[in-house]
Amino acid sequence: MEKRKCGTDVLDRLNVKMPAKYNVIMFNDDTTYYDAVIFILVKIFQKTKNEAINIANKAQADGKAVVGSYYKDIASTRVQLAMDFAQKNNFKDFKMTIEKGE
Repeated sequence: MEKRKCGTDVLDRLNVKMPAKYNVIMFNDDTTYYDAVIFILVKIFQKTKNEAINIANKAQADGKAVVGSYYKDIASTRVQLAMDFAQKNNFKDFKMTIEKGE
């Protein structure tokens, strides 16, 4: 009896395309507390504390930073959670967006 292969060759034959990924972009602002940004990155985006610090520092230095790459629904949900947290804590200038990745 022949073993069936189940892997990428099956997906190729069926012409199945993986969904696009989207980059979450965080922008620097002068009013959101650094600790709040770290909290958002750790709790909502599941970054380690060191990853969160690096992302926050990059946003501060360059004006924006890529937080991560996610499928569209996950990216949108996490951005909305982050924006909700920021608004509830009066960080009105906090901004994140999503853009289609490569």
